[in-house]
Amino acid sequence: MATFVLESIIQFIKKPQDIFFNKILDFLSKNQIKGKLSENLLSIMIKNNIKASLVTFNTLLDLYITQNNYTMANHLFKSLNQKREPCPDNFTFSIMINGVKNMPNASIETAKEYYSQFVTQFGMDVIILNSFLEVCVTLGDFEQLDSTMLEFYS
Repeated sequence: MATFVLESIIQFIKKPQDIFFNKILDFLSKNQIKGKLSENLLSIMIKNNIKASLVTFNTLLDLYITQNNYTMANHLFKSLNQKREPCPDNFTFSIMINGVKNMPNASIETAKEYYSQFVTQFGMDVIILNSFLEVCVTLGDFEQLDSTMLEFYS
C-alpha cells in the first residue's frame, strides 16, 4: 500500500525532491519501522531520476543501524566510500562509529577502523573523536580511551 501511494505521488507533474524521501526514511528510522520500504523508496527515486543526496544515504545508514542491519549498513558505507559521490562526511562516519556500540559482537577494533579511516582521509575532527571516545566508554575500553586522549592532546 505504501509503495503504491509513493508511486502515485511520483505521477504528479512536479516530482518530489530527495528531501521528501529523506523525511520518510527518517520517520521509518525514528519509529523503528522494519521492512523493505526503504529499499522501495530508493527504487522509486532511481526509477524517477531523483538523485539521492548524502543526507539520503546518511538517513538510510542510520535506519540500517537502528534496525540492527549491520550487513546493509556496511555495504552502503563501503559503496559510498568507493563512489566518493556523494562523499561521506563526518556524520556518515559518526553513524558507523556509534553503530558499533549496539553490534552483537561489539568490538573497539571495528570502531577504531572507522575512526582511523576518517582521520586518514580528512584529518582530525571533534565529532569523530567524541563518537569514538563514547564507544570506548560504552565498551569499557579505558585503555583505548586513554591512548586516544593522549594522542589527541599531545
